[in-house]
Amino acid sequence: MNTLVCMTLCLHVLAVMGRPAMEKRAMGQPAMGQPSMGKPAIVQPATSLSNPLVTLQTLEAEVNALKKKDGSCENCRNSATVAFTAILDFPVVSIRPGHHIKFGNVVLNKGGAYNPSTGVFTAPVTGLYLFAATVLHRPEEKSFDAAIVHGVGYNDKKVAILHGAEKMWDEGSQTVIIQVNKGEQVWIRNDNTYNSLITGIGYSSFAGYLLG
Repeated sequence: MNTLVCMTLCLHVLAVMGRPAMEKRAMGQPAMGQPSMGKPAIVQPATSLSNPLVTLQTLEAEVNALKKKDGSCENCRNSATVAFTAILDFPVVSIRPGHHIKFGNVVLNKGGAYNPSTGVFTAPVTGLYLFAATVLHRPEEKSFDAAIVHGVGYNDKKVAILHGAEKMWDEGSQTVIIQVNKGEQVWIRNDNTYNSLITGIGYSSFAGYLLG
């Protein structure tokens, strides 16, 4: 708690504690050490405002509430910026079924949460994240499916599918917003049961951003 808040609270308590004597003088009652002027004393009922103990307890409750509020605002101001963009930089990449697509050319990695050697993003904080992925599929006899996957280890689930048609150049793209808890991971994997060829050199990318 800063010095200004402490001084303000002290002055407030002193003012409340001195209020009964001021009220007595205002009502004609003599202060300590002064002779009575012969006027009858007026007795006022005690209230919580003239009770220093009650007032102090109230102030303590208000201070605790302010501490909690200030802490939450501090967390908002100091929340880390998490953002990354990575692309495939090889002309042709063969991806085995069920394997991660490793976007090895990192353009941006604010917060260091994306690992280009594994192709996996690990959330440093819990929050809402936006993820976008694009994969260019080479013309083959079979179509291509990749998945945006969210989870930890083998406990994962597909969030969205990127599809490329067979026998033609085709590009699959998806953008999703999902809740990701601290330590959970997001990656792109080959969702086919066979090897697939995808094209890099800037045509295939993976990006993510912490919204809040």
